[in-house]
Amino acid sequence: MKGFLGEQLYRLYKVILKLVLTIVPTVLMTITFFVQLSHFEFGLEGIFSQIIGLCIHILITLIHALIISFIWVTVVFFLLKICSFPIDGIDIDSLENLVLKRDKNHGYISKSDCLFNMIGIVFLIWLICFQPQWIASYHVLDGQLQMMEPLFNVSVLRGYHPLIFIIYGFGLLYYWCKLMLERWSFKLLIFQLVYKVSACFLFCMMMLNQTLFNERFFTTLFSFSHSNWTIDWYVSSRVLIVISVVSLVIEISRSFVEYSKHH
Repeated sequence: MKGFLGEQLYRLYKVILKLVLTIVPTVLMTITFFVQLSHFEFGLEGIFSQIIGLCIHILITLIHALIISFIWVTVVFFLLKICSFPIDGIDIDSLENLVLKRDKNHGYISKSDCLFNMIGIVFLIWLICFQPQWIASYHVLDGQLQMMEPLFNVSVLRGYHPLIFIIYGFGLLYYWCKLMLERWSFKLLIFQLVYKVSACFLFCMMMLNQTLFNERFFTTLFSFSHSNWTIDWYVSSRVLIVISVVSLVIEISRSFVEYSKHH
């Protein structure tokens, strides 16, 4: 490819290909997600199959977008080479610094990661606060997927709704600020610390509240026995809490290391 296009046109080709392969799949997957979500039948029956179908559609969209984007960009640059299209007026060095070298500079923030995190937060709030009954154990009866036991005691979960909205609303604001600033700053690190610690605290607080969870969910889906329910849940919840805290420490440490490298 480099031998055919030549040095300058090949450099421009790499820049444009990187941009297209980043933007087009992201946009198309987001559109596919919301279009498929709008076709959901919000009932208990068949919800898992719909979620699986949604994931398959998004995966197929990603593969198609990558292939088509690569083909079209390559064809366009082949035509530019054949037609001897002049590129002298294009500042290729600036484009490379903006697109290619930014990826190697870890001080910059991935916009796609911010967008996916924001979509994930919206979905999490919607699921936990408005459709918590979907998180349940299921079984197949007469060819139909039916709910057995929900994970949460909804009446207890409602008491956490204000904290969930506040903390994850703060999380949306955090990722929006990351998206706008595009690179790490000390204020953004403090922003991250407050959000991540708050989210971890909420998770730990929920794990410590045994009444939040439906005992029958665990006794029907897992090997928890009714007589040892308290002991089993005590051990399991503490393990999850430790994993959450360790993950928090690792993520915050990595962010501070990335910040210190470039400031």
